[in-house]
Amino acid sequence: ALLPNLRKAFPDMVVVDILHNEWHNHRDWFNVSSEYREFIDERITISEHWRDVLIDKYGEHYTKTHVFSNSIDLNEFDPSSHSREVARARLGIDDSTRVVSFVGRLQEQKNPAVFFELARLFESIPGYRFVVAGDGPERESLLASHGKLRNLTYVGPSNDVPSLIAASDVLVFTSVFEGYPLTSLEAAAMNVPVIAPDIVGFREQIEEGGFGLL
Repeated sequence: ALLPNLRKAFPDMVVVDILHNEWHNHRDWFNVSSEYREFIDERITISEHWRDVLIDKYGEHYTKTHVFSNSIDLNEFDPSSHSREVARARLGIDDSTRVVSFVGRLQEQKNPAVFFELARLFESIPGYRFVVAGDGPERESLLASHGKLRNLTYVGPSNDVPSLIAASDVLVFTSVFEGYPLTSLEAAAMNVPVIAPDIVGFREQIEEGGFGLL
């Protein structure tokens, strides 16, 4: 909203924005920024899909748009640098247990209640451990309803995501909407398959990379 005044005060200023996704049933940055697009010089999106949305839906001129794909640090997410055995030992999980993990924010977009309910459905099936890493506004309610499950380990927010992925047999994503997710790319780099909803972002990655199931 300040852009019109900033443009008057600094006419030579170059304004660049970056857009990640459209929020599900929310007023999001795509439609907010479209009101001020005459004051924005360059538009960045994180995938070709979102560039098309910016052009086709919001009427931006193609010459102003650029794709800078989300990327990850392959030195950090290098499977040869992270021991599965050590990572599992830190979690108190033996090698014969199948580890199903959720790594993400515990909030509406990520829809984590689905993962917690999956753990509940598996509670009577031996040999499975459901690991949750992350924090967010739904944490207290989810732990109150599912925190006592015998097959569930909640580790909270983590600064060592590569080790958590190394300890996992599969990562499960339950998001309602996404842009171009990073954690699924991190899992792919660590040679850990993913199960994800058939939505924008995951669809692009998995159909092209073949590292999981939609």
